[in-house]
This record gives sequence, structure tokens and C-alpha cells, in this order.
Amino acid sequence: MKKGKYKIDSDENSDFMYNVIREIVTKIGPRPSGSENEKKTAELIKSILENYCDETHIEHFNAYPRAFLGWFKIVIPMIILSYFVYFLSDLITPFVTSLIGLSLTLLALFILYKHFLSYEIWTPKIFPYKEKQSQNVVGIIKPKKNPKKRVVLSAHMDSCFRFSLIEYTRQGYVYFIASGILGVAQFILIHVSRLIYVLVNWPEKSHWTYFVNWIIVIVPFFMTFFIFVMGQHEKIFYGSFRKMDKMGYITIIGCLTYSMTVVLAFYRYLMTDPTLIKSAGILMIVSVPYLVGLFFYLSKHSNNSAIDNLTAVAPCICAAKILKEYQEKYQDKFPNETEVVIAIVGSEEVGLIGSYNFAKRHAEEYNKIDTTCINLESLEESRYQRIYMIEETTKTELSPEVYEPLAKCSEELGIETHLRGMPGIAGGTDATGLVRGGLKATSIEGINYKDYMYWYHSTRDNIDMINKERRPCMDVGKDWKHRNIRCAMENALKTILLYIEKKDKGEI
Repeated sequence: MKKGKYKIDSDENSDFMYNVIREIVTKIGPRPSGSENEKKTAELIKSILENYCDETHIEHFNAYPRAFLGWFKIVIPMIILSYFVYFLSDLITPFVTSLIGLSLTLLALFILYKHFLSYEIWTPKIFPYKEKQSQNVVGIIKPKKNPKKRVVLSAHMDSCFRFSLIEYTRQGYVYFIASGILGVAQFILIHVSRLIYVLVNWPEKSHWTYFVNWIIVIVPFFMTFFIFVMGQHEKIFYGSFRKMDKMGYITIIGCLTYSMTVVLAFYRYLMTDPTLIKSAGILMIVSVPYLVGLFFYLSKHSNNSAIDNLTAVAPCICAAKILKEYQEKYQDKFPNETEVVIAIVGSEEVGLIGSYNFAKRHAEEYNKIDTTCINLESLEESRYQRIYMIEETTKTELSPEVYEPLAKCSEELGIETHLRGMPGIAGGTDATGLVRGGLKATSIEGINYKDYMYWYHSTRDNIDMINKERRPCMDVGKDWKHRNIRCAMENALKTILLYIEKKDKGEI
């Protein structure tokens, strides 16, 4: 048995993590949720973990991979249909057509809320989405004695379906999303106004109708001003518009030019003897770029997704490797009464399904003793380490029993630590799935939101982004193409192992 200091951030461990990522990317490639490639990835990870864990197994569950973000292809036709319903006024009463139009738009808004803001897969209840089997890989490392504590290390193995808007328009992605949401709000305004007009027999040629029309005229200019002027502020979308890609410029200016052309061409039609049906028609024409872009928002193709999320999978597996080395050569470092579980989950990209199923399956058993979960997500940035207290999109409060001591471990290692909430524009991590399933959890996440729209959920998220050679952590890289991602993985690895050590000793 060896004693002394074990160097966690060694060349050997750094190369090990890089090689795990390279093996998955080169041998398997894209691995969308519920696919054969996701299954192959699970089997490969299980075969690696078998070298380091006392027990390994695969747990299966079912998911609807195309439903989570497939709602765009439902919502867009609903919005279009809500407009064309107005032309049935000769067959059914204006009151009924207004009510149908409003109902369709509100249903579209409800679906958006359920899927994006609540991360609930609701559309399969009424639409025929195909159910597929996915899986989690679980490795268990038993301590020297009967376990009194448990630490779960998790990360997701599945890759995303490509976001076409980021792939081709970069920052134009946010412009389309925001314009789409504002478009839905304007349609609701028109539907509600027309319903009121019908109920109180109010003439449509009114000041309010002119006001609605001016909103339609102004919104495209407001969005462009917001991005190009207000977007220079560091806090607007986390600085992601301060340095625009040329495709972002082309997309936004192109959409504004189109909107200006429509407004100028139809201005007299819109403002002379105005009616809300005219307003809805011009809004529909102005919205064509956003409706088309959002309809094709999600590609049927998947990416290699090296950063999101193999950079998180690799440190979890490497932690198992190091614990095995502790057991064989540095037994004073091996956990005395803390069981360590490696949970590499599937189907994160389609609604955090794998982590939720893992927690739901094990929560009753695991919570008989002190169990805490650390999830790792997209380790890109080496300058700092972000640890989450709340995930703002879904308003999920994470566990202070985990994030507070984890942040102290990170700070003790001399890593700049940001203990904060996850941005509202960023969706969710598997920590939310774990908490919703009944376990205590937080996430370490490493996305630099200033430049994430250059690579996130696109073909550019490949192993080429990861530095082949290990570099000093002070070399942070000049841009998104040259980040010191190995150091980001090493920082997370050191933090989770220090957490396990302190947890086992009762120091946290």
C-alpha cells in the first residue's frame, strides 16, 4: 500500500478522460435519445466501469424522444390555423371563430409552457409520438465498511438533436425565439380584442385597433434595436450579443428588411379602415420568417456532442478509476463508509427523463442513509466553476445540503467558484430530474454563455473543440474554439473527489 499525495490532475488522468471522449465519438458518434447508438454507448460505458466498480448494471425506461422539442411543429400550425379560422365567419358566428382562434393560440402557449418552462412531456397525451427505450448505466463502488453515506456522480450520455437555428444563424437563434414568443402574444392580443369587440358590439375601426396595428409595425424594429443596442450590455443574454457572428447579422438584418418591406407595402391597407382580421393577416405575413424558422427549429439529425455532455461523462468515469487506484494502492484515501454511485444517464436532451427515472427508482432505498448527488454538465470553461442553487427556467430549487459544501470544496482547491442560479435561457440539467425524482442534488456546469451560441447543439460541438494536449490552467484560450477544456474537466474531477473525501470523514 502506498501513502502520500495522489495527483488527481495528472497527465495520465487527463489523457484518460480525453480518450474516453474520443472512443465514444469515433466508435459510436451521435447517440440521440432512444437510439441504437445511445444503447451502444451505454454498453461501452458499462464495459469501462466494470474495471473499476464492484457492481455495474443497465436500467431501462421508456421516453418520447421527438416530443420534448417537437412541440414547435405543433404550435406553429396551431397559430396559423387560429388565423384562418376567421374566414369561417360566414359559416359560423364571429363569436365562435374568435373563441376558436383564441383557444388555439392559448393551447399553443400552454404547450410552450409545459415543455420549455416546466420540462413536462405533455403532447404525447394527445399526439401520436413514438415511444422508445432508453437506459441508464449504474456503477457501484462499495466502501470498506457498511455504507452510512452515499454520493451519486451523474452525467448524461445522450447527444442532442441539432438546433438548426443555431447551426445556421448563430445569435439569430435568440432573435427567432423572442420574435416567435412576441408573435404569439400579439395573436392573443388580436384574438382577445376581437372577442371583446363581438361581445360588446364595438366597431373595429377604433383607436384600439390602430394601437394593435402600431404594435405589429414596431415590434420588428424593437427586437432589432434590443439586440444590436441593448445587446451590447454585459447582462443582456449574458453578453452573447456583444460579439456577433456574421450569420447572426445577416439573419437579423434580413428579417428586419423583410418586415420593413411588408409594412411599407401594406401600410395603407393596414391603417385605412382597419379591422382586426386585417391586423392578423399582416401579422401573419410579417411572421413568415419566424414561423418557418421555428417550424424547422429541430433537425432530425443528432450531433457528436463532445462538450454537451461527454466532458461531464469522462470525469465521472475517471473518478471511478481513481477510487479503484485508491483501493489498490492508497487505501487511506479510499472511502471508509461512503458508497459511491456512478450514474451515467440517458435521455437528458429530451426532458431529463433518465435522471428522473434513476431517482424515482432508487429514492426510497437511497434516502435510508445520507445520499447526495452531484451532476456534471457541459464542462467547457476552465476560468471558473459554476455550481447551481436553482434552475431558473423550471424554477427548480436544488439542494443546499449539496451545493454549499460542494462550493466550499471548489473554493478550497483555489478554483474561482460561482454559486448561483442557472440562467433562465439555459433550460435545465439532470439535477432537476434528480430532485424531482426525490434525491438531493446540484450541478456543476461549465458553459460560457457569452459564446455558447457558436457551438451549442450544433455540429461544431465535436472533439475538435477539446484540446488534444494538456495545457496549464492559466492558459484559458482566446475564444470558444480554443478553450482549455481538459482543465475544466480536471477542476470538476478534483472537486467531486474532495467532496467524497470530506463527506466520508464527516467534515461536510
